[in-house]
Amino acid sequence: MNRISATIFLHELLIQCSVADYSYSCLLNAADGWSSLNEERDSPAKVLALCSSFLSSAYVIRTLMFKGEKEQDTAVKSNRRQALIAMLEIPIEKLATIKNVHVRDSFVHIDERLDKHLENIKQARIESFNLLPQDPNPNTLVIRRFNPSRLTISCLHRKEQGKKIEIELKRLFEEIQLVRNGINVAYGKCSRFNETLLEDFGLE
Repeated sequence: MNRISATIFLHELLIQCSVADYSYSCLLNAADGWSSLNEERDSPAKVLALCSSFLSSAYVIRTLMFKGEKEQDTAVKSNRRQALIAMLEIPIEKLATIKNVHVRDSFVHIDERLDKHLENIKQARIESFNLLPQDPNPNTLVIRRFNPSRLTISCLHRKEQGKKIEIELKRLFEEIQLVRNGINVAYGKCSRFNETLLEDFGLE
């Protein structure tokens, strides 16, 4: 990967980290309001938008750094991922939550998830978005959930190997901070940063 490509991809990672930082900060405020059921708490629509934004930024970070389960790999993509991981100097085992796409996929591919869930359901109480600190009624089909007490996001309570799949926001945020710190490390290696851009464009 040349310097121009590296700079652009590092900057894109930085943008996504910044968006995730903002979304997470707002979600912390939303969690406080919903945990105490404050009358001035954020609307469900705002909290859902923040959840979607946070997951989306984490997903873009993942796609820049890791191969998707069903993705066709190419030499260009593989080289880019290897180069970014090397520049960031982060052991990939420390980014396990970023690599988890299940909840984000559930948010985006809600039609597919609903098709699978509704195949055998004859009658059920449905809740589109649950934000309450206490667990919902087990007989209620909760499509999306933001747990303000545990700071988690889940979708359709989908289970894999007997465990409910959910995203722990604090853990995901901490991993995104590792990426941000890695970007600072990578930028630090670029001595005379602006001059390297000029050189790659043949202007120096």
